[in-house]
Amino acid sequence: MIDDAQTQQFRRPVKVGSPAPWSGPMPVPGPPMRPPTTGPVPPMGSWGPPPAGLGGPAGMAPVIAPHARRPRWPWILGAVGAVVVVLGLFGTVLAPATTVSGTVTFYASNYLAVGTSCNGTGWYSDLEPGLSVLVYDEQGQQVGQGALGSGSVVSTSSSSYGYGNACRFSYSISAEASDSYRVVVGSRRGVVFSADQADHADIAIAS
Repeated sequence: MIDDAQTQQFRRPVKVGSPAPWSGPMPVPGPPMRPPTTGPVPPMGSWGPPPAGLGGPAGMAPVIAPHARRPRWPWILGAVGAVVVVLGLFGTVLAPATTVSGTVTFYASNYLAVGTSCNGTGWYSDLEPGLSVLVYDEQGQQVGQGALGSGSVVSTSSSSYGYGNACRFSYSISAEASDSYRVVVGSRRGVVFSADQADHADIAIAS
């Protein structure tokens, strides 16, 4: 409410005998005019404070900061890595395989009863059960690994009368499919077999 001292500042000088331009207390200036809007105008004083954390004076629409865009390259790298892993698993599962099997035989000067367990001696001392057998494909890549089984005396003649001078080991190795295979027994030279010979890849060790 405006007091009398303030009212005097707004009054015009009035001539004696002339009617007063107004009577009563001085009008109080109203709020400033708002520009016309297309929608309904909210009543004065209906604007509340902005939400906490957004700042800005009361009566102003809050300004929302744009979200920071995250880089997409981690997602891309993750997707590529997942595809590579899946393809690797499918390649391992779907890769065709075959079995390379056969015997390793060496000949001695003495005779033992057929079926007797045997191991190599002298030049053949490396030939024993558990000796490693490696299989390579036509590209020279290792595609299988195994070991010799137990050795047994066999006869190579029908007139041996139950005795033999040959000691024979067997092996069977699962390997990836190839047109040809090279079988390496221990540290000895490898022997090449075709894919058709893979199930009877017999090796004779000469002295």
